[in-house]
Amino acid sequence: MAKAYPAKRFVLYSGDNDIGLVGGLRSPEAIAENFRLTVEAIRSQVPDAEILVISIKPSLSPIRRARGGAVRETNALIKAQGERLGGVTYIDVYHRMLTESGSPDRKYFRWDGIHLSEAGYELWKKAVTEKLPLVRLPQEGGQSDAPELSEKVSVSAL
Repeated sequence: MAKAYPAKRFVLYSGDNDIGLVGGLRSPEAIAENFRLTVEAIRSQVPDAEILVISIKPSLSPIRRARGGAVRETNALIKAQGERLGGVTYIDVYHRMLTESGSPDRKYFRWDGIHLSEAGYELWKKAVTEKLPLVRLPQEGGQSDAPELSEKVSVSAL
């Protein structure tokens, strides 16, 4: 799998649809185990891979909000699993997408309350890029004090 994508850095997001339905298709433990297996599969092919994992986001959908406890439990399990595996950076978008009162902030969601709005994607882009190291590239004719990103970060819906 990882060899098909020539990269040294992988950003993972999964579990949202698996747990988002009433009754959940998978338990928090099963999703965390799938995360562990995914990290191990990547590392078996790219041993020095940097792995970042984005937490499962909250939702405005009543059906998915009913699974909020399972989402929070899954996020905690994935974070702990990443710490045990080592070399995994956990990116918490869940709490960033809440209002001060603790409810999901409508501005980050499209009309369905599930999918991200443009503001939601911008928030995710910022959360991910904060975790990526800046690399200073030399300008023509010498060094520059201004940092430039050597990598572009694009967040899009699949």
